[in-house]
Amino acid sequence: MISIKSLAESPELTSIPASYTFTSNPNEYPALLPADPEVNVPIIDLALLTFGTSDQRSKVINELGNACENWGFFIVTNHGVPESLMDAVMDGCRGFFYLCEDDKLEFKGDHVMDPIRCGTSFNASIEKEFYWRDFLKVFVHPQFHFPNKPSGFSPFVAKPPTATLTPRPSYREPDLLLRGLPVKNPPHRGLPHHEAILYSPLPPQPPQSFSLSLLSRLEPAMVDENVGVREEDVVRGVGATRFLDGQGESNLALEYCKRIREVAKDVLEGISESLGMESNYINKALNLDSNFQIFIANLYPPCPQPELAMGLPPHSDHGLLTFLTQNGIGGLQIQHNGKWVSVNPIPNSFLINTGDHLEILSNGKFKSVVHRAIVNRNSTRISLAIANGPSLDTVVTPAAELVDSHNIPPAYIGIKYKEYIQLQQSNNLKDKSVLDRIRSI
Repeated sequence: MISIKSLAESPELTSIPASYTFTSNPNEYPALLPADPEVNVPIIDLALLTFGTSDQRSKVINELGNACENWGFFIVTNHGVPESLMDAVMDGCRGFFYLCEDDKLEFKGDHVMDPIRCGTSFNASIEKEFYWRDFLKVFVHPQFHFPNKPSGFSPFVAKPPTATLTPRPSYREPDLLLRGLPVKNPPHRGLPHHEAILYSPLPPQPPQSFSLSLLSRLEPAMVDENVGVREEDVVRGVGATRFLDGQGESNLALEYCKRIREVAKDVLEGISESLGMESNYINKALNLDSNFQIFIANLYPPCPQPELAMGLPPHSDHGLLTFLTQNGIGGLQIQHNGKWVSVNPIPNSFLINTGDHLEILSNGKFKSVVHRAIVNRNSTRISLAIANGPSLDTVVTPAAELVDSHNIPPAYIGIKYKEYIQLQQSNNLKDKSVLDRIRSI
């Protein structure tokens, strides 16, 4: 089947083929409009959750609970993932979609559980109408897979930092210059050995204990009580243009997905507490140390009749949390109180929607959000979704602490996560059709 990119680039294309017509009535499908200024999508400041005072944490935990219950969606700011890394991975996604068709065919895949799979629409083998979308799906945890093209995603040797590491004052990404920390073998000769530039996710006026709090988030191997912070790990961890492993090589996608898991862990700890449970409840109950994570890149080229086509239809996601970024072109709409809301992201933020398995775990208290991707006439939209779920063998059921056999019975039947994914990916994508199958009340 021809890719949407190739179809959209055809000079003869003035209208969409009938097989891509999602609706014959344009009035059923509103054009892409700015979000209603009176609708405020929840914003979660992760720095206040991870570094804030007790009162600040409590406030953010309450905000998280409200967002999961009333929206199934929120925007996370001050998350600590370097903007340079986010941009580099987005560039890599663009590079993949702009490979020649023969190169992309190497990763076509034949089964929904193939670890690397690219294609068009959602499930073109059974769909009667196709979606205006090309995709790349890769399983990246607990085992990391990734295509070896384009070269931007391949391992590389890091280059010494340059002047681009100069602190960049920003409300959302303030910089902290740590002084007095011994640094082992610093290669950037422009800085004294005792100084290391560290981009932090903190808001202005961080607590005095911030330096210790920040260091506590570094991997144990990164801090040595005798030699301080290893320079190569500081560079890898905090916003350099290259991300290193112990041998001086790494992979952009690998680093990015690891960072997402770290942020997801922090967010899920807050969600656990918002449900009245211990912060590590979800992590332990769903075996998140072996969680299943999928890297999903989407390409939505310009469409000559966007009012008749659809990038992705209304649906909810499997899993717990999906992290979304995009290339600056809008197209995500979420369903809220029976209406569609266009989401305008904040720069250097993550758009996060709650998935079906968070709804199951919370016994329906939190709702997975129904959302869709619409297309436009003039610009190519690229989005990157990182889906984070439990381990594949985990059977997800409502938390026992949230169930009362007499007053609050389980609202969902338990199902192994892998079976749920196969069920969703092998059928048409529509609303909460898979979740509806396992409702018990």
